[in-house]
Amino acid sequence: MQLAAITQGGSPPLPKDSDVKIEIGGAELVAVLTFTGNITPTVAEDARARLMDALCKDGIDPDTDVVDVHGSFRIAQYGPLYSLRPRRNEFWLRLTPAVRTNINYRDCH
Repeated sequence: MQLAAITQGGSPPLPKDSDVKIEIGGAELVAVLTFTGNITPTVAEDARARLMDALCKDGIDPDTDVVDVHGSFRIAQYGPLYSLRPRRNEFWLRLTPAVRTNINYRDCH
């Protein structure tokens, strides 16, 4: 499988269409909280608070290691919109490349 070659340091397959170009982009470090349900502003704020608390408990300082503590975030949603099954969601926060892990659990907010 081509994907296996890419993840093992290989190159992606060349496109068959000459108008298609493949470029390698930069990577980023994110913290992710997975949950089910529908996304609303209230649910997003709750997810942010839960993720920030989990980061702190893991020794990652949200005040210095999260790129934008009170601003931008991403939500990824999986599953059909009109389904009786619960949708799986992910709340993503970007972390700084040099995450510090030396805080004390008592310092968590």
